[in-house]
Amino acid sequence: MNELAKIESTLVQGDISKLNPEERTKYYLKTCETLGLNPLTKPFDYITLNGKLTLYAKRDCTDQLRKLHNVSIEITSRTLTEDIYSVTARARIGDRTDESIGAVCLGAARGEAKANLLMKAETKAKRRVTLSICGLGLLDETEVETVHANETPRPVVQTAERTAPRLEAPKVVVQTETKVAEEKLEMPEMPVSTKYAPDPEGHHSLSYRRMQQESIDKGNAAPSDKQCWKIVNMLRELGFSDDLSQEWLVKNFSVTKTKELTKRQASQAIDLLTQMKDASTPPSTTGRSDDDFLREIEQL
Repeated sequence: MNELAKIESTLVQGDISKLNPEERTKYYLKTCETLGLNPLTKPFDYITLNGKLTLYAKRDCTDQLRKLHNVSIEITSRTLTEDIYSVTARARIGDRTDESIGAVCLGAARGEAKANLLMKAETKAKRRVTLSICGLGLLDETEVETVHANETPRPVVQTAERTAPRLEAPKVVVQTETKVAEEKLEMPEMPVSTKYAPDPEGHHSLSYRRMQQESIDKGNAAPSDKQCWKIVNMLRELGFSDDLSQEWLVKNFSVTKTKELTKRQASQAIDLLTQMKDASTPPSTTGRSDDDFLREIEQL
């Protein structure tokens, strides 16, 4: 790719994936320099959206922007509509003001989980209004989680192959001295495509296969906040410490955080923890090492 094409992709389309690592680093440093941010604090990170690699603002970015531009923020309202909790934040720089909303879904959250969601809504409102009043149209760190959770794969357009019709063999009339015999020539069957095999009900249905694919895509999507909090709470109820919880996730799903699970894995984790709770009361860890405790849990 020539230099002009790279510039167009970066500046016009907002896609920096075409840059090599050295060019990407220069772009990152130049962005920090332009905004007056310290690159050593890593104010930005990368995210891929709609097939484009771009930057999003982290907490260090908004904190430095508020300090650089003397941004003052006040909370003007807090509302709860059904299970949606929203916070409105107003930012001010001199005579200029701006407002933004941060909202979260509380669902069935209780206790500490609910408290964290309330704080998250306020943090989201403050960071969004900071970026807005400073003139930056970037995603905030708190918005990235929502984007990943709701992002759906692009639909794959499939063209069904036409199955060849079965040809009837022509009848040949053979004249003899005594009679006219009709013989039916045996014709080989035309090969039929197996790309779209019948579903269990016996229907050749493209929509059935599309439904199967959508089901697979949903299972591979990121888990919901409700699933993550339920796993954390169930681990705590079983007496798992943070280290033991992390070891349990690594052992069973090869991840270290609940956010790294897929939606299907999160459901499997909840089922497994439910079975552990129903089996028996978790053994006491008093006087035992973490390894002894894990071995007892594995025997449940």
